[in-house]
Amino acid sequence: MVQENVLQNPQQEITLNQTTEIVCDNCKRNVFSEGTFIRKVNVTLKGQSKESYLPVPTFYCINCGTVNECFLPDPSTKIQLT
Repeated sequence: MVQENVLQNPQQEITLNQTTEIVCDNCKRNVFSEGTFIRKVNVTLKGQSKESYLPVPTFYCINCGTVNECFLPDPSTKIQLT
């Protein structure tokens, strides 16, 4: 999932020189925006009669709309349903 790759310790100080730029896999631009995949949860999985939806955060290129491979959610990640 995308959130797993976010720095876990916000107190840690780093500079941009210590990071690597990410560019769009398609158009090679480097500006992204936050987006959300929506997944429908099967009613039997949640034990309810009403369907529900699960938001999955991601990033997409603002130039061409591509979601880089590194931003795609891992389909095998287990998620706690509430």
